[in-house]
Amino acid sequence: MKRSSRIAGIFVLATILAIFALATPPAANAASVSVSGTVACRNGLPVVGVWVNSTGGGSKFAGWTRRSGMPWVADYSTTLSSASSTTIRLDIGCGDAGGGRWLSNNRTGDYGGSGSRVINALCNEPSGSASPAVRCSLWNNTVLIGMPASGYYDRFGYSPFSSHPGDDVATDIYQTDGTAAVLRAAAPTSANLTMKIGSRYGSCSGAAGTGLTVNVYRNGTYIGFYRVTHLNNVSLTAGAAVYNGTVLGTFHKWDLHNSCYDVSTPEGVHVHVGLFNAEGLHQGWACYSPSLSSRTWYTEGRWIGSLGPNGISTGHQPCP
Repeated sequence: MKRSSRIAGIFVLATILAIFALATPPAANAASVSVSGTVACRNGLPVVGVWVNSTGGGSKFAGWTRRSGMPWVADYSTTLSSASSTTIRLDIGCGDAGGGRWLSNNRTGDYGGSGSRVINALCNEPSGSASPAVRCSLWNNTVLIGMPASGYYDRFGYSPFSSHPGDDVATDIYQTDGTAAVLRAAAPTSANLTMKIGSRYGSCSGAAGTGLTVNVYRNGTYIGFYRVTHLNNVSLTAGAAVYNGTVLGTFHKWDLHNSCYDVSTPEGVHVHVGLFNAEGLHQGWACYSPSLSSRTWYTEGRWIGSLGPNGISTGHQPCP
């Protein structure tokens, strides 16, 4: 889905208008300065706009496109008529309040430089309307993993994200038998994200379906894996290339009742998911989304955790 600078004509949030009114006009000897990148509203609200503010003039709304299945992630780009040497700030709209309004404006810091540039941002937006604030940091080296299906996170309060043998953090996602489990992962376009199946194995020694690990790479460097177990109808094999939107398999109620897979009702059908950062890169542990609540329903693609360098030096920690 794509929305353009027409939003400017109907944008009515008073605090945002006050900010945009301060934007400088194009410089007298303006150059064409391209600004592009990827932005994310990590608490799950959809991206609804990106304003590019330039101290060298030419500030404007960028064109943008949401990621498939992950509407809280969007790629944006614009070309400013600005002084080549200019400081750029992004104002990122998270959540649609209706009437062309943003539910919240989320601001990055100020980034100086000369000429065209790429700015990627991660935002921790509030759940409701709030005054503009610096809520967005640079999106550097992490890959964001989303819910494999719309469903309950930790439906019964048994397994909020915790350490698990073979994973840095792990939990259960609940849905009905036959629902597709879909790979949802996002990184900035500039990261050249690639993924492939690392291994395929029997869950609970084969008594509770199939498990897959998805190896994740940024710019050709392996950063870790995403694990999904208890799958049915798996056709993927080790080494197969996978992408955001690839169906990994389906949820299923397996006939097993022990500590590995103890399900006695349809409500208990789940897949087990885990994240593990690659060893030897000194990048710390994988982490989980701090905005998740047990026994809560979330939509497919909602951010649940991150792989890659994030400053986490011990296991079972929320992402910063």
